[in-house]
Amino acid sequence: GRYAVQLDSDDLYASPQTLQKTVNALRKGPYAMVVGSYTLVNERLKAIPPGLIDHREWTNRNGHNNLLRVGGIGAPRAFDTTILRRIGFPNVSYGEDYAVALRLSREYRIGRIYESLYLCRRWTDNTDAGLSVEKQNRNDDYKDKLRTIEIKARQQINEKEKSIQNINDKNQKAYRHSRAGGNPEFLNTGFPVALRLPGMTNEAVAAPFQTADRQTVSSASRAPNRIFAEFPGNGSTTLSVLCRTFFESQKKSWPALASACRELEAVRQKKVSCGTYSVTLQYNPARSISSGAAVDPESIKKRPCFLCADHRPARQSGILYRNHYWILCNPAPIFPHHFTIASLAHKPQEITSSLDNLLQIASDASPDYTVFYNGPACGASAPDHLHFQLIPLDAIPFLNELEEQPAVKRASSLSRPEKGLDRSIVILRSKDPGILKAHFQRLLKAFQKLSRIGDEPLLNVFCVQRNDAWIITVFLRRKHRPDAYFAEGENRIFISPGAIDMAGVVITPQIKDYERLDGDALRKIYREVSLDEETMDNLWRCFHDQ
Repeated sequence: GRYAVQLDSDDLYASPQTLQKTVNALRKGPYAMVVGSYTLVNERLKAIPPGLIDHREWTNRNGHNNLLRVGGIGAPRAFDTTILRRIGFPNVSYGEDYAVALRLSREYRIGRIYESLYLCRRWTDNTDAGLSVEKQNRNDDYKDKLRTIEIKARQQINEKEKSIQNINDKNQKAYRHSRAGGNPEFLNTGFPVALRLPGMTNEAVAAPFQTADRQTVSSASRAPNRIFAEFPGNGSTTLSVLCRTFFESQKKSWPALASACRELEAVRQKKVSCGTYSVTLQYNPARSISSGAAVDPESIKKRPCFLCADHRPARQSGILYRNHYWILCNPAPIFPHHFTIASLAHKPQEITSSLDNLLQIASDASPDYTVFYNGPACGASAPDHLHFQLIPLDAIPFLNELEEQPAVKRASSLSRPEKGLDRSIVILRSKDPGILKAHFQRLLKAFQKLSRIGDEPLLNVFCVQRNDAWIITVFLRRKHRPDAYFAEGENRIFISPGAIDMAGVVITPQIKDYERLDGDALRKIYREVSLDEETMDNLWRCFHDQ
């Protein structure tokens, strides 16, 4: 399950709404843990002194430190299991909840509910009613040890942050100096003129960001303490080197990322043969949030945008990329050095108007990285905020193998790989960005016409630059999630294919799926979410008829 709530066997929830209120709070935060308040009652459920226990010493600003001064955090205690599985419970019969609360509060936000949700029963023979002095001392000694361990861990984090801050101070000083000096590399609209792509028109270079509902660039997004470094593209350093340095720095200054990277080292992977090709199956529990993300318009409106600077973790900094994007370390990486490239402006996920940006990022990140895009209805967990992702080029061998396969059909810069891959794929190659853009837009229009929709059709896109030529690999989709994703009980397969899955690294957050999925099951999923051969033939004809 996504959430877990503790209930001691001799206690009761105060009302049928307790669980719903708790889950609502977990989602609203979002929080790693939510703690309610409880009332002490006797065996007849009558309140007894001191009555309500609400731990008002907790504050949003300093609750994690106040927790070190008290012997408990309260009840009932609820957890986000995707985070709890990383931490785990100590194997003890007392204080395990306090230990986990201390550990979680070191890195994550904990929410509080100050109304009584829980009835804590006390009577003569109750296990907590009459502890011996010796037992109380042993319990207190255990919690003292927990606090000592936690204080030392937080002191180590503070020391690391001081050393990182010295580096960041230098970066911020250089940043402020460049801004004060009126560096012509920095413009308020479009990409810098001096850094335009070959073939870009003056209108494309000077075009301002498109506006949309809720599109904003907050003051927090440009705050100097958010900036690790800046990449203006003037040749002073390569983006690949800067990204590697940045990722290692964030692992030292952001404990949540360091923890996620340790978990990534322990993920299980295996090769699965699918006949003419193979797939890497990765068991990665940390990806359950992304795989299970609710992306319907109503859910998107209700939650804060986690890519906007105002809602990102305080310790997450970024590379300011060409004055219009943040390069951020992905907090739930699938590969080492996995980045999210988020627009400074809050505007919808849309590929046509941002294709120039995709090509520029691929050019800057070559030859070490590939950039990819998930469509708003096809794998993007933040369809309301334009973003790309960046991963090491060698992370997905299928893309290299795909380029070497003979084409079953070819037209100018476009080609279709030979059959037998169970996916509908089109590859575009050219050294001329103008040709690439024109053919990509024709492909999308043909797909829209066949799909009979006005919005962006379902697709996933990879882009890399090799030998001064761009290679765009497009996965055309019939649906986002297979029917098995929505099945119940043992029939459910918790796989939500995005770009990485379509490119041959299938992510499953659940161990049962990892252990039971075979080549036939994976082929079935690919065929179900992709276009069939007849539709691809019609698309090819439609492309040429435009």
